[in-house]
Amino acid sequence: MFYFDLPLSMKKLLIFSFILLLFAFHTPYSTNSSISILVVTGGQEFEKEPFFAMFDGFQSIKYETVVQPKANSLWGSKKIKDYDAIVFYDLSPKIENQYKKDFIKMLKKGKGVVFLHQSLQSYQNWGDYKFLIGGKYHKEPFFQFGKEVKSITKPNMKYKVQIVNPSHPITSGMEAFEMEGEMYGGCEILPNVTPLLLTMHPESMHYLGWTHEFGKSKIVYLQPGKDTSVFNNPNYKKILEQAIEWTASGN
Repeated sequence: MFYFDLPLSMKKLLIFSFILLLFAFHTPYSTNSSISILVVTGGQEFEKEPFFAMFDGFQSIKYETVVQPKANSLWGSKKIKDYDAIVFYDLSPKIENQYKKDFIKMLKKGKGVVFLHQSLQSYQNWGDYKFLIGGKYHKEPFFQFGKEVKSITKPNMKYKVQIVNPSHPITSGMEAFEMEGEMYGGCEILPNVTPLLLTMHPESMHYLGWTHEFGKSKIVYLQPGKDTSVFNNPNYKKILEQAIEWTASGN
């Protein structure tokens, strides 16, 4: 029996069944398109509600959280495969040698990483850490370009953020904007990073954000942070969301 020979009620039932079938195949595709990340905190107090509200507002990103030092035990575990990228918002003083090796091995395999604000201060005694993140906040004086420099923290500062490359996927279509919050000055920035954001404020580090690669991993560092005004800034939220998407995309 052909479709045209069927009674009208049967035709309607077939059409309705076909529509349901389309939705059944479409829904898993939509679910699988989401990005799964791990957000690492610990080591310093911060305003949790506005911070996590940013991640709640990212439509294509789902997240889990872990507090240091517990996170370090995950780098060499099977669990780490569940995440497309990791966001660090911690300030961790120490890391055991085995976890260092696991961290480096994870990056060599291509895990995307976004480092935020105070993560630049982590692991002061781990010399190789700056090569992973692309820079370092030095708590002791260091020499740069033949001069002694010491990193500083300046709270409650207002400054203008300029976009270095508006064609990059992380800053696509964005223009300069104003920020208010804690800034860092006198930090070491490795010469092989690719700048994303900069400021001309005299007390700030010149670059406020950059991309970097280590092993097969895409890495991003964003300096603004800690204050509610930063977490509520729509420009910052857009950059953070796009940074996560970019790092999670792999090479």
